[in-house]
Amino acid sequence: LTPFLINLAPRAAALLTRGRGKEASSPEAEQQKTSTLKDHLIIVGFGISGKHLAQVAKESGIPYTILEMNPETVSRYKNKEPISHGDASQPVILEHLGVYTARVLAIIISDPAAVRAITLEARRMNPDLYIVARTRFITEVAPLRRLGANVVIAEEFETSIEVFNQVLTQYLVPRQDIDAFSARLRQQNYRMIRRMSSAADSLESVASRLPEMGVQTMRLEAGSPLCGLSLAQSNLRREYAVTVVAVARSEQEVVASPPADFVMEAGDLLYLFGKTDKLFAVKPVICAAAPATPATATAQEAHQA
Repeated sequence: LTPFLINLAPRAAALLTRGRGKEASSPEAEQQKTSTLKDHLIIVGFGISGKHLAQVAKESGIPYTILEMNPETVSRYKNKEPISHGDASQPVILEHLGVYTARVLAIIISDPAAVRAITLEARRMNPDLYIVARTRFITEVAPLRRLGANVVIAEEFETSIEVFNQVLTQYLVPRQDIDAFSARLRQQNYRMIRRMSSAADSLESVASRLPEMGVQTMRLEAGSPLCGLSLAQSNLRREYAVTVVAVARSEQEVVASPPADFVMEAGDLLYLFGKTDKLFAVKPVICAAAPATPATATAQEAHQA
């Protein structure tokens, strides 16, 4: 009976859902189903990583929506989070999530085939979408890059970095040295991935994969020696090989390509461009803590003793 029932099942399902299908396909219903968000973050997968990302997005004021395949998880969080149930590899689901107007898509699921399918479909639907994908093994990074992912985080590689970070910390290796080791390993890893990738990549995909270069945002702390100095006086470009491409003093005041005489103040958000290892190296100077008070210094000396 199995072949007969398999052939009969689609027709039976169509008859049973005929009324609901017409209602769902109406223009008004489709408009209600489609996300009205713009410039938002789409999180696919609501495990530990997805929950952490949603929490950070909420605290940072970033609009986001969540897609999860587990109906129990959706039911548990439906009144707490903007979460829905579905398969992100389906175009209609991505459209429902607002993929055409989204800025970032974060794929945080453990199914390699699903990650590839979602990446391919999302890139086809929105060429400007920034796609961050998680995968288990380094060997899966290059294929995902070719499918359109901008950044691929390999758990295998990041776990190895965290392991040696913890080991070196126990041996009291300076934090700047540990960060430099991490940056160098990441650069070596990305170079290996580029060699694994196809030489026929488009110019756009190659431009999006410049792992040695990047832009990072750092807040200028009150204890930094750069406070009160102009960009020319700071010598950031000469001593650290990084360039300040923009400064945000408030939500309303953002200075793009600040001039050399621009004076930096505590609390400024500095947008720095440079190589990854250089950005790590300049971080202690910009994020330096304010000098301790005599009482605090005494307490710290006593604790160290």
